[in-house]
This record gives sequence, C-alpha cells and structure tokens, in this order.
Amino acid sequence: MNGDSTAIVNAESILHDIEILLKEIESGIHSENGRGLVQKKIKNVTTTINRFEATPKLLDSKLEWLVKMITSLYLQTKRTNGNLSNDLAECFYQLTKVRGYKFVVNFCSNDVYLIPELLSIISGTDMENDDCQCFLLLLWLSRLAMVPFQLSNIEESLAEKLFQLSNRFLVVHSSASRTQIASSYLLSNLIIRSDCASLLKRYVLTIADDWSYMSNNIKLGHLLALNQILKNKSNVEIAHLIPVLQSSIIDYEVIQIRHNRRHSLNTVNVLYIIKVSTKLANFYIRTNDFERVSGIVNFILLDIMNSMSSGFDAKLRECTAKSITKIVTSLSLKAVNYASQLIWFMIDQLKIRNLKSNHKFQKDVEINPLDFQVDKYHTILLFVAFLGMEKSVPLEVIPIAFSIVHKTIFISDITFSHVKGSQIRDASCFCIWALCRKLKQNDYESLCQYNPEMMECLLLDIIKVIVFDADFTIRRCGIAVLQEFVGRFGNMLFQHLLPGRTANEVGEFLIRFIEMFTAASVSRLSDSHKLIMKLYSLGFDKGIFVEPLLEEIIFESNVFETRKLGGIFLAELLGGDSSIACLNLPIEFPSTENVVSNISKAIKNGNYECFYALAEMVNRKLVIRPSMDLLEDKFFALGHHPKAPERAESILHFLIALIEAEIAPKNETYLSEVLSLSRAQPTKSLSSEVKKYLKIIGECRRESITFHDFESICHRIARGNQLLAEGVTAFPVNNQQLDLVLFLIEDFSIDPDIRSILIKGIHAFLQCGFSAKIEKSILESLDDYTNTDQGDVGSKVRLATLSLLAENDQFALQLDRGLKRRLIRLSGESMDKLRIEAFKLLCKVDDIPDYKAHYETYMSNYELYFQDFYDYYSKYCDEKDQFWEGMVHSAGALTGSSDLINVSFRCVLSLCYYSSESDVEEMLAILFRMLKTPTSTPPGCATIRHQKTTNCALMLVGKLLEAEVELPKDTNYEVLYVRTYNLHIKGANVKRMGLALKIFQHLSTSLSVASDIQQKCRKRIWWLASQHKSATVRVMASKSLFEILNELDPTCPLMSKIDTCDWRDQEEASRLQVESTILGLRCI
Repeated sequence: MNGDSTAIVNAESILHDIEILLKEIESGIHSENGRGLVQKKIKNVTTTINRFEATPKLLDSKLEWLVKMITSLYLQTKRTNGNLSNDLAECFYQLTKVRGYKFVVNFCSNDVYLIPELLSIISGTDMENDDCQCFLLLLWLSRLAMVPFQLSNIEESLAEKLFQLSNRFLVVHSSASRTQIASSYLLSNLIIRSDCASLLKRYVLTIADDWSYMSNNIKLGHLLALNQILKNKSNVEIAHLIPVLQSSIIDYEVIQIRHNRRHSLNTVNVLYIIKVSTKLANFYIRTNDFERVSGIVNFILLDIMNSMSSGFDAKLRECTAKSITKIVTSLSLKAVNYASQLIWFMIDQLKIRNLKSNHKFQKDVEINPLDFQVDKYHTILLFVAFLGMEKSVPLEVIPIAFSIVHKTIFISDITFSHVKGSQIRDASCFCIWALCRKLKQNDYESLCQYNPEMMECLLLDIIKVIVFDADFTIRRCGIAVLQEFVGRFGNMLFQHLLPGRTANEVGEFLIRFIEMFTAASVSRLSDSHKLIMKLYSLGFDKGIFVEPLLEEIIFESNVFETRKLGGIFLAELLGGDSSIACLNLPIEFPSTENVVSNISKAIKNGNYECFYALAEMVNRKLVIRPSMDLLEDKFFALGHHPKAPERAESILHFLIALIEAEIAPKNETYLSEVLSLSRAQPTKSLSSEVKKYLKIIGECRRESITFHDFESICHRIARGNQLLAEGVTAFPVNNQQLDLVLFLIEDFSIDPDIRSILIKGIHAFLQCGFSAKIEKSILESLDDYTNTDQGDVGSKVRLATLSLLAENDQFALQLDRGLKRRLIRLSGESMDKLRIEAFKLLCKVDDIPDYKAHYETYMSNYELYFQDFYDYYSKYCDEKDQFWEGMVHSAGALTGSSDLINVSFRCVLSLCYYSSESDVEEMLAILFRMLKTPTSTPPGCATIRHQKTTNCALMLVGKLLEAEVELPKDTNYEVLYVRTYNLHIKGANVKRMGLALKIFQHLSTSLSVASDIQQKCRKRIWWLASQHKSATVRVMASKSLFEILNELDPTCPLMSKIDTCDWRDQEEASRLQVESTILGLRCI
C-alpha cells in the first residue's frame, strides 16, 4: 500500500487542507494567468487523497462534499475552455481508487437535467482517447441511469442512447481498463431496470450470436458487463437467458480450451469467465441442476487451472478459490453431500498420499516435489481459508488442512527449488488464521481429543515462522496468526502446557508471551532471532529452535548473513542453561556433539560457510578440541568462486577463534594462507576479519614480520588488494617497511581507493613516532588530481588525507606552510565535502575560531560558506595565488551545481566592487598568470588538472568582462590578449576555443581597450570564422562576429549576410570575409 500512516492521526486536518485547496481552485479556475498554479493545486489534492489509501473510510466525513465539489469544478471547466478538466478527472479517479468507485458514485449529483450535458461532453471529438474523463462521465451516467422513474419521462430515446454509448465504450480500451469498468457498470445499471427488459434480452442475444467472432478485448468488455448483470439481476428475471449464456459463451469457451490449441485467452478474460461461470453455477444450484454445476467446477479446475500451468497467476488463484468457496457454500444449503464431495475433490488435487487415511492430524505428511505445483497448492490453501471465513468447512477437514499447512508453511526456494516468492507460506498463515476464527471452544476440545498434539504443533509452527522466515511480511503475518490463535485457545492450550499453574499464572504467562511479538521485534531477521533467547528465558525448550538454526547454517541456498545469524544464535542457545524450560512440550533435538558433527560433515563436503558457526561454537567453549584437519590447504585456495568472500570470512572467523582459544598457534603459521584468502572480493565484514587476524599476528611480536613477507603483502596491495590495504597498518613496522607503504601512497598509478585506505590507516604509524617520514607523502596526497573515465578519482585520496589530518591535529599543526597553501587551494574548489573539510582544518591550523559556529550549515548554505571564505581571504590569507587557484574551480567552473557557481561568482563580484584597486589588480595579475602557457610544455601535453585550471581561469575572466566590471585603469589587456591567443592556438580543445572567443569578443568592443588590441581581436575572430578547419569553431566565431557588429554598427549591410551565411561551408565563409574587406568595414 502507498497510504500514509499519518493520515490516521491527522485525518481532519488533511481533509481541511483539501477543502481549502478545492476552494482556492474554484476561485482561480477561470483565470488564464494562474492556470499553472491551479493545475499544481489539483495535483496536490490528488496526491493528498492518496494518503488515505491505507484507511479509506476516514474520507467518509467529507466524501459527499468532495465528490460534488470535484464534479462541479469539472463541469465548470468543460463549460468554459476545457482546461484542467483532465486533471480534475484524474483527481476524481484517484478518489474512486482509494474509496471504491461503487461507493463514490453514490455521491455524484442525481440531477437528471445534467444528462444531456454529460452525453454531449462524452460524445465530443477524441474523447475516446481520454481514459480519465470517460471514466468520470460514464460512472456519473451510471448513477443517473438509476433514477426511480421511467427514463422515457426524461427523453424518449434516452435508454437507447445510453445503451449505445455503454456498448461503444465497453470495447474501446483493453485489460479491464477504467473505461471498460465504468461502461460495464453503466450498461448493467441500465439494462437491469424494469423499463429496459427488452434491452437486456437484446443485449444477451446479440453477444451470444456474435461471441465466436469477437476479439479477446471485446469479449472482456462484455464479460465485465455480464458479471455485473448476473450479480444485480434476480434469478427469475434472468432465468430465461441463462441457457443462452451457458451454451453460447461458457460452452463455447470450454470447447475452445479443450480442443483448439491455437485458442488463447489473457488472464483477465479467464478471471471474468470464472466469475461469470460461478454465478451461473449458483443459479443451477438453486434449480437443482447439479450436473451443470459439476460441469462448471470441472471446467474451472481441470480445464482452466490445470491447463494454464504457470500462467495461472495469483489473481486467478484467488478468484478460483473464492469461486469454488461460493459454490460449496451454496451447495451446503441444498446438497450437503455434494458440498463435502467437492471439498475433498479439491484437497485430492494435491496428490498427497495417505492424507485421509484416518482423518487425523499427521505430522509426517510427505509432499512429493514431483507432484508439488505452486498454482494448485496456493489455490487450494486459499480455498480452505475462504471456507473457514465463510464458516463452511466441515470439522473433519480441519485436521487434514492443518496436516498440509504444517508442511507448506515452511516451503520456500530452499526446500523446493522451483518455488519463487512467499505465496505458499502466506496462504498457509492465512489458512491457520481463518480456520482458527471458525473454531469454537467445543470444536477445539473435540479436535484436541482426537488429535492430541495438533495444537501444540501449530503453535510451534507459528513461532518458527515469526522467528525464521526470511520475508518480513510473512513474519508480520505470523504475529497476526499467533495473536488470533492464542486469543482464542491460549488459556486452554497453555493450561495443559503449564501443569500445576493457576489460571491467573497462566494468564500472566500469556501476557508476557504475546507482548514479545511486535512489528519492531521482527523488523529485521536479526531482530526476530533475538526472540529465540527471550522465548527460551520464558520457558520454551531450546529443542524448538535447534533444528531450524542448524538448517539455516547448513542450507547453502540461504544468504550468508542468515547463516551467520544461525551460527551465532545456535551457539548462544546450546550454551544456555538446560533447566530453564518449563513448558510441557516433549521435543527431541540433537545433542551438541551431533550438531558439531553435522556442521563438520558439511564442511568436509565443501560447505565452507559452516566454519562461521563452528567458530561460534569454539568461542562458547562448546567445542573443546575441534579437528585441525578441517584447516586443509585446499580450503584457502578459493580462486574465483562466487562465494569466495563469504567462505574467506568464515574460514578466517574460525581461525581467529582457534587462536583466541589457544588451539592454533598465535604466529605467522597461517599467514601465507590468509594472504591467499585476501584475494576475495572485499566486504565490510571480511575486511574486519582480516584486520583482526593481522592485528593478532602483529600483537604477538615485538618486532615487525620479515621484510620478505611484508614486501609480499605490499605487492598484493599494489595490485589492488583492498583487504590487505585495510589490515597492513596492524603490523609493527621498521623504517624499511614503512618506506614500502609510503611508496604505495605516493604512487599515483595505484588505484586511488587503495591509496585512500592506506592513508586512513596510517595514523597507527603516526603513533609509533614515524610522523617525520610521513609528512612528504601526506602533503603530496593533497595534490592528487588523478582523472579517469570515472572522473576526479583523486578526490578520494584528498578527502582521505583531510580526514587523517583532522583526526591527528597535532600532526597537522607540525607540518610546514606546504599544508596551509594546499588547504587554502582546496577550500575554494567545487566539491562540497572536500572544500568544507579543508576550510575547517585550515581554521584549526591557523587557530581561527571566527567561523566555527557556521560549520554545520555550510553543506546546505553556499552563501554563508563563501562569505566566510572571502572574509578569511581579506583578513588572514597570505597565500593569495593559492586562494585563486582554488576559487577558479568554483566561480569559473564550466560544469557543476549552478547554485555553487552563481554564489561563488557573486562573491568575486563583491570583491571587485568593494576591494581596493590594488587588491583587484593583484587578483587580475594572478588570474593572468594562470593563463600563461609553460614554454616547456608541448601542445596537448599539459595535465588534465592544469588544463581544467586554465579553462576555469579563462571562464572567470570572461565572466568578469561580461559582467562589465570596472577594472583598474592599468589593467594590461595586451597580456590578456597574448595569453588567450597562445592558449587557443595550442591544441584542438573546442571548449577552450569558446572561452577564448568570449574574451576576444569583449576586448573587441570595450572602450577601455586600446584600438590596436581591438583590431587584433576582431581579425582573429574573422579568421576563426572563415579559415578554421573545424566547422563547430567557425559557427561559434560567427556568433561572436555578429554580436560585435551588432554592437558597433547595427545598420551595417553585412549584418544579414553574417546571420544567414552557412559558416559550416568554409568556401562561403571565406567569400564573406573577402566581401567585408572590399567594403572596407573599419569596425571589423
């Protein structure tokens, strides 16, 4: 469900909000300017109505007003320009979807004078394509068609018009669409009227004649209508037409399904064929035509259910179960024997041997996997449950049903590989719940007399479902079943299970027992497993849980986390006090020795994940001396097995348990094997086990492991072994080994994830007095701008380094100015988390508390962050070149968050407006220096980081010129021109060309720029527009050219030619340049 639980508490407030919104919509609906706002409000109403999906009856207090308001607004929009009508129809549909269309339609206006208007609207052009509006109009007309007087009193031909209209829309859409549903409802309401009897006969005879020629979609529309008609029309009035429906429709479909292999029906058609057939069967029961009833039952069960196989989906199963239940309920009033026979016939479909041998509960019923069909079992379990709901199930059936459920409640893809989902288990829970509701106290006593262990067995089954089922929904279902079961029979059952206790003591026990089971107690599987020890403490025998826990551990198809839980709780349970149990439940369970033997056997058969459970046994001292033969070399060579991480974790967990129990040696005996395990795909829990093992090995030595072993570990780390990267810092190291680790950190070719992990763990070396050796590596890590096809992966290294420095502030404080320079640069960059962490650390290093109160809001408030950063710049910053090297990546960013870029650029503008002229000159000098191309760098060979910085600097300069910032008089525009020129001629970067063109364009028209520089810029743009080999560059240059000419001489005769010239054609572009030269355009 999509309903909102808060709607239950705040229903009145939410309904009041809807009322206000609808009144605002009414007042604004005729305004052309506010259409978008009104549309938004209508959608808001639609969304708010949906909040009541879980509790639809809470709408009832305002439902009549809501329906009349929405339908009134709909007509108002249709009477004006039709705008918003579809949105209002969608809102109406949402209301019917939440509360049910048959209920909602009762509140539509019954003013018969609206009929002509509604007919006119629905007859409009293209209305068939508007599903929502058709639904509203047809449903409204179905209400008006029920007026308590002759339709001919309104209009002579009204009945015929409505008949034709409903027939037309009955076949417009497919798959039981809302239009089909509404039109079928209209048609049924119309032709069941006493003054429309001729229409009923005409309709039935017409579709009967045409049935064999109809498409499936047309048939579906008529099946919807027939279902409504048979539901609402009395038997006497329809009796003469039943044979026609049977012979022309049902019998036809029977023959086609049985004999025509090419005949296909979609599941929705089959669903309504079953519904119509069931209503015919109920008619035959009333007329004692049991042969016909038998034929329909066989058709539903044998022809449809058996033949459709996997196509017999959950909706069809539920429909079939309900249909057969209705037939059994009707038969029980007329022919009890037939009803009983049909119930047993249904159960016999399961093909369970010896199920009815003595009509008693059987714990050991065997379900043959070859005979197990999900669709049949699901249908029949639902059937028995619905019988229980109708109180039509005979008492002798209940022990048989419980015998089946005792097995099916645990069926999953673990026990039967072809079972998908939890439908069988869900239906089993439903079955127990429904049958418990049917039973009275004397029924319970009678059943217990002949089935002495049945109720105890069911109780334990329900508890096991709550504790062990992998599906949260089923665990919740189990709680509902347990509450029903204990609420009805708890006193009687537990009086027997707690001999010698008074009624009050039994009552107190039941309260404590039931209070354990809440939604929160089963929200996760780990939570539900905690109930094991609570139940054990309450007095339930540990044997109840040993077998299920052992199955969790040993079944390889279980997810690894479940198998770990099984191991943890099995060890805790077996280690508990055996004298706690007080319930009289004779349960046999394997001894601890047998449990260990089963687990060890599974390990020897290749089920290595069982090592985890065995380790827990060792930790609890349940295994004193496990066989060391289990740790054979081959277990450590997992290769590329899909379960390698789980197996590696389990083996390591066992090895650590042996070491901690002093069974295995606390040295490097198994180090080489662990190194081979570490090749597995890293997981969080496996990483934890690797670190724990390496820490144990490290702690047992006063000096480092051999250089050869350490070098081997570093070699694996360099090749991408994350597990060893996380654990290597657990070792004590010497200077030579530390150099190996630092070499890995400094090598930019190694995976940034690996280097990040090493940096995060290096604090262990700082504490050992190696800080001086580490300084250089740490500073260089802040300069890692490695770029791959995944983007700026070097940011992981920079962020890890900042985290290390923040956690080791004393180490950060002793670093030289190199750290401060880097932090200033990083504080101006575009990545939020990295920029903020750098600034916080910068303030700590400089001992500046001014901005500490703002740290928490920086992530969501760019304005505040850049205000503080510029305040730092103006008051404390003595590394201004680093400041601008970082800032260009925010204020001059080419991509990224528009909010970040705009806010940071506004701060740059503020600096230009409010700083001294010398400060602005300094800023420009730094920016111009960034544009300088190193003479030693060949074209195209600059690093990606340098190229990005240059492009961002170009962008920022261009934005300053575009913003018409008044730059200092002594600004060296010639330097800007030369450096922009040099940048754009080196390489073929189109993005940089665009940035350069922007600067050339502004220099060409600025009054502050010398005329010779203006001319150079214009000539360069002309050359780029006409001579550059890239068509994309020529087009960009032509746009700059047009803007220059438009600003300098908008009446120039060349303007239109520049605008219409195909600049992608280089010859045409060249001719235009020659023409401009002949004309002697000085402005160009």
